[in-house]
Amino acid sequence: MTLRQQKTVVFAVIPALAVAEVIVDSFTPLGAADWICYFIPLVLSIYVEGWLFPFLLAAVFSTLTLSGLFLSPPGVGFHLALTNRLIGICVMWSLAFLISQRKRVEGEAITGRKQAERQLAETFDFNQRIISDAPTGIIVYRASGQCVLANEFAARTINTTVTKLLEQNFRQLKSWRVSGLLEIADKTLVTGKPQRCEPHVVSTFGKELWLACHFNLFNRGDEPHLLLLFNDNSERKRAEKHVREQAALLDNAQDAIFVLDSDNHITYWNKSAERIYGWTATEAIGKSVVELLFKGVVTQQLVKTIKSVNERGEWVGELEEYTKDGKTVTVQGRGNLIRDEQGRPISRLIINTDITEKKKLETQFLRSQRMEGIGALAGGIAHDLNNILAPLLVSVQVLKEKVTDEDGQKLLDALEANVKRGARLVKQVLSFSRGVTGQRVPVHPKHIAHEMQQFFLETFPKSVEVQYHMAADLWTIIGDPTQLQQVLLNLCVNARDAMPNGGKLSMQMENMMFDEYYADLNPEAKVGPYVCITVTDTGTGISKEIQEKIFDPFFTTKEPGNGTGLGLSTTLAIVKNHGGFIHCHSAPGKGSQFEIYFPASSRQVVEDDVTAEKSQPLRGHNELVLVVDDEEPVRKIAQKTLERFGYRVLLAADGAEAVSLYAPRQQEISAVITDMVMPIMDGPATISALKTINPDVKIVTTSGMASDSSIARAKDAGVQHFVPKPYTAVAMLNTLHEVLNGK
Repeated sequence: MTLRQQKTVVFAVIPALAVAEVIVDSFTPLGAADWICYFIPLVLSIYVEGWLFPFLLAAVFSTLTLSGLFLSPPGVGFHLALTNRLIGICVMWSLAFLISQRKRVEGEAITGRKQAERQLAETFDFNQRIISDAPTGIIVYRASGQCVLANEFAARTINTTVTKLLEQNFRQLKSWRVSGLLEIADKTLVTGKPQRCEPHVVSTFGKELWLACHFNLFNRGDEPHLLLLFNDNSERKRAEKHVREQAALLDNAQDAIFVLDSDNHITYWNKSAERIYGWTATEAIGKSVVELLFKGVVTQQLVKTIKSVNERGEWVGELEEYTKDGKTVTVQGRGNLIRDEQGRPISRLIINTDITEKKKLETQFLRSQRMEGIGALAGGIAHDLNNILAPLLVSVQVLKEKVTDEDGQKLLDALEANVKRGARLVKQVLSFSRGVTGQRVPVHPKHIAHEMQQFFLETFPKSVEVQYHMAADLWTIIGDPTQLQQVLLNLCVNARDAMPNGGKLSMQMENMMFDEYYADLNPEAKVGPYVCITVTDTGTGISKEIQEKIFDPFFTTKEPGNGTGLGLSTTLAIVKNHGGFIHCHSAPGKGSQFEIYFPASSRQVVEDDVTAEKSQPLRGHNELVLVVDDEEPVRKIAQKTLERFGYRVLLAADGAEAVSLYAPRQQEISAVITDMVMPIMDGPATISALKTINPDVKIVTTSGMASDSSIARAKDAGVQHFVPKPYTAVAMLNTLHEVLNGK
């Protein structure tokens, strides 16, 4: 029914209802609610234009209501009937007022819409004139696919005319289906969200293009329309292709080579970039370089780099960047701006050289120079202090023979003790500054441990529990007994101080035979026998930042007067002078573990050669082993060793990757070797996940923190075979053989 037909019906119904009410009112007894029937025609007035019409009806119906007072037969009392009808008249006028107000509001809203539509039409016509001259391809389509607007730039880009474009329906174009444009267009229509893509298109008119497209949705009237904005990126793509062809020649180079577009998104990523950063080309291409290599943080250094490339066309310098596993690398970077034939910048070529190890060597060299300077200074001071302390000590001893009273003797005893304490401190300074020397004799580590045991009983608080674990057949060390004792004393005193509220201190001594694989993994180690002394505490632990400084002379975290900062620097000097090395493992709140490796006596090696020869590594039989470790050098050495002795190897950098590799190949994988301390998913969590997949999975665990707690964690996870790091090829291969054969 049309609007006009509706109005005709309303105009006919209103008087008919009014007349019917008058007739009913005149034949029924005088009642209290007859006026309510007038509400129906009054409400119908909402469908009639004009805000005065409801008031006109209210006036007519009020008159008829009062007339009914005299026309109706007697019923209730006159005063009650009059009151009732007056109330009805008030209600009718209120209703008329509300209807009138509604019509006014609606009238103002119809008027506003017409003005908006007129302005929109004017704006659209104005925009059409602007669009036609825009330097960007602009095409407007209906949701059905029919083109309704196109500018000259769009037609010129795809080698056609505006007239031919207006005849097109994108849903019928093969090029849209092949390139994926149809899918993107439909996605924009369904979601209402803008979409961006860079399709490779062979147009209906025979031109091959690489387009940068932006789809947007808007309504014209009540009909949705699709706005397509695009530019021709063909020149840039051809230039990038040329760069890729050139960069492909450098895939075997040591430098990371990648290309960025104008929005800093990666468009090319070579093999060396994969090796240095850890992301494959598939993972990196299309990603923002800021998100990938800088974790989304735009540093001032990065801003200067981008600015330099954009303004000067090139940049050379150093940058700190992140790898896939969260580690930082230092690169020597070179950036160049690539331009098209018209000189417009289209992309940037980046060549980065990994100089992380070089920077570490430079840092070590500078630290060595600094330590040499400090050593020379310390040596000079120690020499002068010795000259001061020597006569003091002699004088005290002479005075003790002359002074006989008890108080005087006590004062001299205290003075002598402090002079000797100063002398011991000077001795440490001299040991550090001149390099540790001393006698070299065969020393059995057990004897040193026994001497230290008595010292601990007398001086350590009862809240510190000291445990000893020593191999029965320990080899001997060629060295200075006093200096070796000083090493253990410094480490154990530091452990005690790290446990102010008590804890457990463990000293472990064992033999270790290092093979060529372990020596490759640890530059400080050599092939041959070693005695490993491990001191472990359950104290406060050491942060990573502090660990880098603990061996620096005069560095201490203790309160003034409680530490000189020479203990660990002297320890390191003694160990290195004996041909050994130190490993430190620690974390805040998790205690510390120091491993000291001393070369064993050659005479002891002769006695144990037979045993060593008997302990040959047992070979595998082409079994597949999954090795899980977050340290890449450990993974590579393990792979090299296992493959040499008859195994096949899968590698995983963390527990999550291990689970994803194991699940589809659980029937093929014979055993798993996993580290206990890893990021993302640690050893116990990894073991639990693997056992959920296969309760009978065979596992060997390893850890650099070869403490009782590490072994206990492995046992709690249901694994009985534990190999402490650093492990030899014999130890790992024989343990693996035991696991595979159910021993």
